[in-house]
Amino acid sequence: MPLLQPLKGSPQELRSEMQLVLNSLAEGIVGVDGHGRATFCNQSLLRMTGYRASEIIGQPVHGLIHHSRPDGSPYPRTECPLRNALLSKAPVHSTREVIWRKDGTSIPVEYRAYPDPGSAIRTACVVTVHDISEREDALAALRTSDERFQQIQQQH
Repeated sequence: MPLLQPLKGSPQELRSEMQLVLNSLAEGIVGVDGHGRATFCNQSLLRMTGYRASEIIGQPVHGLIHHSRPDGSPYPRTECPLRNALLSKAPVHSTREVIWRKDGTSIPVEYRAYPDPGSAIRTACVVTVHDISEREDALAALRTSDERFQQIQQQH
């Protein structure tokens, strides 16, 4: 929803208000510049990854949290959907990816990248990240239950 009236206040007040809004969201959010570096992030992303804001801001997002596939094999930057969103200036929705935490473990996520094709500001794309660990655990439990059911049916 667009703002109905221009925001008023000092740059510091507006920055504080924007950070409050970002930190109130359950999904992780990271802004990315045209070179793939993080320009901002929210507390949810920091909780997911275990990084501090100072360790993310200014760093290449792909190299920091999206460098490898779920099996740990390298994820070439040229194949990264986020990079493709930046290049094509078209939104991307990825339903099953992983991001990597500071401790080297991965977390299954769904993410959306929203590039701003006409942006003159330093953030060229905003990425929202949703932790799908619970969904993945429920699917695994469902598969196990289904396998047990199939075994029981075969015995009778």
